[in-house]
Amino acid sequence: MAPDRAGPLAGVHVGIVLSERDAPSARLADAAESWLRGEGADVSRHPAPAAFEVAQLAGWLADSGRVDGIVACASIVRGETSHDRHLAEAVTTGLLEIGIRTRIPVGNAVLTVDTSEQADARSGGAKGNRGEDAARAVAGLLRARKRLGERPGLDLGPVSGGAR
Repeated sequence: MAPDRAGPLAGVHVGIVLSERDAPSARLADAAESWLRGEGADVSRHPAPAAFEVAQLAGWLADSGRVDGIVACASIVRGETSHDRHLAEAVTTGLLEIGIRTRIPVGNAVLTVDTSEQADARSGGAKGNRGEDAARAVAGLLRARKRLGERPGLDLGPVSGGAR
């Protein structure tokens, strides 16, 4: 982190894991990174081959101890079979399990949509950008965790994910 960086997330490192398969994932990651940097966070990006691998890479990143939070970005578009629903459930469940197991907040910017136009609308189009929403969620969880840790007699461990 740059010594002159200030903001409510100064001293926080958030890793963004994104599918490198499609443009909406990159736009989700761009919005998350922009918002986090605007709040003073240090940000690193970690590309995964596709949506399924996003959860695996997020788990490795959480286990590395290098981040305080993670934003996962991908786009899963429905096809002719039910494969997309199985994939979306696996990725979403994996991300939730990472957050629970490691106690590192994981923001979910994994779109599950019927069309590529819906993905475009939710990654910077008419419906906003879910990447920024997920970044805000990570910041909110970090704040909540810190508040809970300040209760007398309640030890939730360090707010930081560990060494960077």
